[in-house]
Amino acid sequence: MKQSEVSGELSRLLALEIDALHAYDAAIAWVGGPGSAIGGELALFKVEHQRHALALHEALLAMGARPPEVEPDVKGVVIGALTPPRRRLNAQEVLEAMRNNEQLTTAVHRKVLALPLPEDVRALVERAHADEERHLAWIEEALARALWFQTSVVAALP
Repeated sequence: MKQSEVSGELSRLLALEIDALHAYDAAIAWVGGPGSAIGGELALFKVEHQRHALALHEALLAMGARPPEVEPDVKGVVIGALTPPRRRLNAQEVLEAMRNNEQLTTAVHRKVLALPLPEDVRALVERAHADEERHLAWIEEALARALWFQTSVVAALP
């Protein structure tokens, strides 16, 4: 794979991670902030998306590529980063939206992993993909357990 193609894929992943950050900011606010049980877990996921974005940015620089100026784009609309709802969402609706977002990010990472990437880039994308799968599993479990009705500690979820 040509370096320009690799940098293009990394740039696309970086844009997706930035969109995810915006979505997590909104989701955390909607569920009561990082001090709430669900908000706390979502805040941890947001930090991981920040870490992914920084790693992608650094990888692009190391390749001699210029990281893109990232603004929310069409994916941001899908993820919910651009269009706030007209009414306050409940925790279930927020988690359902975030599940859709994590399904999207997981699918995009999977698609990039299907490409013939250099080993260092593959390792970077694999780590991010593993985090995305874990985020998705936690959100699906939270939805299955109707976590918003529970006051117990959330850490017991996968």
